[in-house]
Amino acid sequence: MYEIEEAVALVTGAASGIGRETATRFAEEGASVVVADIDTNGGAETVTQIEDRGGTATFLETNVGRLESIQSTVEVTIDRYGQLDYVVNNAATGNEPAPITDIEEDEWDRINTFNQKGVWGGMKHQIPALQDSGGGAIVNVASLAGIRGSPGRTPYGASKHGIVGLTKSAALEFADQDVRVNAVCPTIVDTPALRSLSE
Repeated sequence: MYEIEEAVALVTGAASGIGRETATRFAEEGASVVVADIDTNGGAETVTQIEDRGGTATFLETNVGRLESIQSTVEVTIDRYGQLDYVVNNAATGNEPAPITDIEEDEWDRINTFNQKGVWGGMKHQIPALQDSGGGAIVNVASLAGIRGSPGRTPYGASKHGIVGLTKSAALEFADQDVRVNAVCPTIVDTPALRSLSE
């Protein structure tokens, strides 16, 4: 259905979990994959897994909480592969369960910067690159916590609600410009990030 073969896909948060599986699947379908993550060891492991299966991948250390880092990742992707066709904005972080009254300001800022601002900043630089490549698609990974309440995880839930809102707005803004923007809202998935949280 989609022309994945010979396409270029950028996946953030691809050092493990959903991001790694997404990057691997893109490669299996024939795309060249940019593995973007703050975790250099995990990112390198993802690239190795893809290459061991005959795929093509490049790791770029990326901190989605910093606009200059996101911009650099997009620019290097274009320099290396000449185009950008697909993006999955998956990078995220969470918090240990706590009531909203116990959340500290720096914790709130950390989570919303990495999650919500990271997706906004990503699209800010990814969409022009997709347009220059003739169009493409973005999938933002939100969460079930982005469409209903998430007791004990207020910063995370708020950031994921924000991603849903960003996605809806961007989808409407660029629907007539050959750029599709969608979100997925996974429920609980057994990933290293989930296991790192307390029971």
